[in-house]
Amino acid sequence: MSLSKSRILKNSVSFSNESYQLTYNSFNETGQTEEAAEINQGWRELEAERGRLEQEKQQLQELQQLLARQQEELQQEFARVIQMKQSVEEHAKQREQELEAQKQEMLYQFADALWDNALQLAEKVVGQAIDTRQISMLTMLKRTVETLPVAFEKLVITVHPETYEWLKGEQAETKEYWLLELVEWKFDFSLKPGEFIVEEQKEYFQYRFKEIFERLREQWQDQKDFEER
Repeated sequence: MSLSKSRILKNSVSFSNESYQLTYNSFNETGQTEEAAEINQGWRELEAERGRLEQEKQQLQELQQLLARQQEELQQEFARVIQMKQSVEEHAKQREQELEAQKQEMLYQFADALWDNALQLAEKVVGQAIDTRQISMLTMLKRTVETLPVAFEKLVITVHPETYEWLKGEQAETKEYWLLELVEWKFDFSLKPGEFIVEEQKEYFQYRFKEIFERLREQWQDQKDFEER
């Protein structure tokens, strides 16, 4: 577009002495003020909400820390209770073992005393039985001889002299009396009445009460040691 076409012609302009008052609509300014107030109010509410959330977050963190401390304390208390329980169980087990050991020791001591008394009583009973002639010595000798080989050349029986005299005098009518004539008799005062020793070339039998009871004691002691293991 040419600039000459946009110019105002001089004769087309006129002037007037009338005055005019310019006015403007303040609606936009008022609207903007209310909107700003609403925005500010919204910001204030957001700030208040953010502060409340921060406070709740802080309270939640404090609660979590409290719960963590309580959980740690509970774990420590639980560990202490477990340790105490184990200690009590170990002490009870140790005490039970000690009592069992004491019980076994008392039983062994009682058994030893009972065994000693039984041996002493047995020795007295056997000795008394021999002295009162209540057992058959010849029968015992016969059973011993029967264990020997069929053909033995020489048989020697050693007894206390009183035993031999009693055998001759008291059992002369028994069917085992033939033994008195077939063997060689020897005498030993260290033997008790009723004890005897049978000797053959390859065999040897000794019936001493003390040795018999000692063998029984050894067998019992071996059995006791085996049970203790």
